[in-house]
Amino acid sequence: MKIQKYYTGVHTVKLDRPIGDSQVSYESITVETLHFSTDTGLTGFGFQEQRLGSEPSQPGSFEKEWAVLEGNHPAALLNRILRPRGGNRHSVELSPMTDIALWDLDSQAAEMPLWKYLGGLSPRVPAYGSTLEFNLPEQDAVSLIKSFQAKGFQNFKFKVGHKDLKWDIERLKLLTGLLKPQSYFGVDANEAWCPADALRAMHAYHQAGFDPAWLEDPCLRDDYEGLSLVHAQVQTPIVTGEYLDFDGKQRLLLSQAVGYLNIGGSLSEARQSAQLSAAFGIPVHVGNSAFEINMNLAAAMPEVKYAEFSDLALNRLLKTPYRYENGFIILNDTPGHGLRLKD
Repeated sequence: MKIQKYYTGVHTVKLDRPIGDSQVSYESITVETLHFSTDTGLTGFGFQEQRLGSEPSQPGSFEKEWAVLEGNHPAALLNRILRPRGGNRHSVELSPMTDIALWDLDSQAAEMPLWKYLGGLSPRVPAYGSTLEFNLPEQDAVSLIKSFQAKGFQNFKFKVGHKDLKWDIERLKLLTGLLKPQSYFGVDANEAWCPADALRAMHAYHQAGFDPAWLEDPCLRDDYEGLSLVHAQVQTPIVTGEYLDFDGKQRLLLSQAVGYLNIGGSLSEARQSAQLSAAFGIPVHVGNSAFEINMNLAAAMPEVKYAEFSDLALNRLLKTPYRYENGFIILNDTPGHGLRLKD
């Protein structure tokens, strides 16, 4: 099998609700898409979200990457070991959307669903509801939580990090009051605090009777000493690492600054990060991803502590989005990842 042709696209989707956190808020998501065709008739589909404030790739910008891909077998590209040096130290040879498309092709060629090809035993992945509700009025946030519960999701992550700590506490009282006794919840500050303020906030939460299952991104992503300090002094596990490259994740682990490593990015990098985390005895947390593609990772990894699901309108672009049922994401059983755009 050889990759012969490609085409790319850019799609912007207006969301059903404003989403965001203590730092940002936005009402639409832009996703870049990529299709590969091969000499065997298979088509691979890849994609990647654009972060708020970033620009989609310009026309022709994929050409450099295509020079590496054209005429090659997907497996040969996925199995390459890179040795970055000098000016290539922090470059990424293959973008996340290319990586996803290659895994899609390779698992199709093996006639296996991606989750099984990666080593998974079941297409059912337990997930928590990540409602991204920070910027919603109280009643809208309550309605959103209830809608997730009606869909079978009983566990949640709530956004914190307001400049007024009392606001956080009142908001948590409101939202946790909706949960069932057996439900768990995590909190995510999105780097709103310095280490001292993170310790102060967590002390206030515990004093108010809250016992979060985890604290996500309490301070700057690369403040390894600060994260280590917070992790050592609070009883709540720290989740972070989502926005760091492989080297940054390694530094987190070496600094003993994380309870559960948050993985994402390309499928290949996430798998490498999970292996690294396992070597330190640290479970992983699978964060949000376009079209829930990372749920395939969650199905295939033995030490996934939590997996995040936000149920965004982006999935309406798909003919075959992953289903959800009773708090589980149900992955497709067709060869590849099974996700395809509507015509």
